[in-house]
Amino acid sequence: MPAEKGNPRSRIHALPAVCLLAAVLLLSLSFLAGCGSEPQAGDGDEDLVAKLASEDQGEREAAADALVEQGGAAVQPLVAAFSGDNQDVDFLKRVQAVLVRIGEPAVQPLVDSLGYSGNRSSTSLAWKKNTLVQIGAPAVEPLKAALANEDPRARKAAADTLGKIGDPAAVSALAPLLDDEDREVRLQVAESLGAIADPAAIEPLVEALATNDYGMQQAIERSLALIKEANGPSPALEKAYDACIEITVKPLTEPIGLQLDADGNFINPEAMNGMADDDKLRIVYAVSDCVAIKR
Repeated sequence: MPAEKGNPRSRIHALPAVCLLAAVLLLSLSFLAGCGSEPQAGDGDEDLVAKLASEDQGEREAAADALVEQGGAAVQPLVAAFSGDNQDVDFLKRVQAVLVRIGEPAVQPLVDSLGYSGNRSSTSLAWKKNTLVQIGAPAVEPLKAALANEDPRARKAAADTLGKIGDPAAVSALAPLLDDEDREVRLQVAESLGAIADPAAIEPLVEALATNDYGMQQAIERSLALIKEANGPSPALEKAYDACIEITVKPLTEPIGLQLDADGNFINPEAMNGMADDDKLRIVYAVSDCVAIKR
């Protein structure tokens, strides 16, 4: 008679317990495998943004992909991160990269936030402007609209960003702000028109040259010179040179009888004899700034 190998009834009773243990083990392994990279169900946008600072590359990339997939719904917490507690540059670069990937849906919230934004305003503003520059063309029309914002800080930021994007379509919207009530806005607009370097800006820049603001005159002259560098000489720039001499140089040279030829060379430099060095330099610089417009 063969030896009994065990009680079959006890083995049958043990099977459910073994199956339950195996199921628990499989579920645990599955959970652990998913913890390293994929965002978990229920993660909010703020949680996903925070994961962009993770030391785990897989977790960062998964969070970035999830935010991009959410599109416009993820933009506000991303924009808020620019002025948040975490000011680590690598983290903010990742925030910016996600916004650039989202693209056009990110534009309006970024533009709307160009005014004063509390703590870290200047730093966060720089990130926002640079993000809009990287998004590029889709940001142009909303930025043009922002030039009418009642907050001069927003107008200045919009003008600066348009200049950096460099789209000539912005010239007609920027030009009227050469007469803005805020001096910082006026100076920024003059600079941005030079950065865009479109010849369409020559006429409004020359019109704005007739100001008693020496700093504004210099900004306009630099922008006209940049337009010449980008496009070469032109009849419009010849007229700009003549206006520059008339408005900024002659008030300095005529009282002492100093004369210039058509190319801006001194005919009788001895007329400056006896003048203080600072006064001589101001004349020389004024002439050279005008000449840069022409040649």
